[in-house]
Amino acid sequence: MSFEGLLLIIAICMISFPIARQRYIEILRRRALVSMEKKRHSRVISLIHREESINLFGIPVVKFLNMNDLEEIMRAIQLTDPTTPIDFILHTPGGLYLAATQIARALKDHSGKVTIFVPHYA
Repeated sequence: MSFEGLLLIIAICMISFPIARQRYIEILRRRALVSMEKKRHSRVISLIHREESINLFGIPVVKFLNMNDLEEIMRAIQLTDPTTPIDFILHTPGGLYLAATQIARALKDHSGKVTIFVPHYA
């Protein structure tokens, strides 16, 4: 194998590892939510606002804000059976008043039990 080929393989590995790591983290988060649903016999909906980055050589290359979309939250609430409890995980520094009001009203209108979890801040 040539030196250039070896450098190409190393570069591909260094680029693909952070992407694979991010996917793995997303899978672990989803598994945790599904596990919580099974244990509590509820529908778990999360609104987690965080800044994440993908690093290359320890330098942030891609930074992105990962926030569940308001429409996705509203759809999840509305599609939940009225008798099914909702566990809502809220972890956000804040945002649009209109979005917060819409989510609060949708949760209030849900006839089943609603539990709000705030792991760190909201």
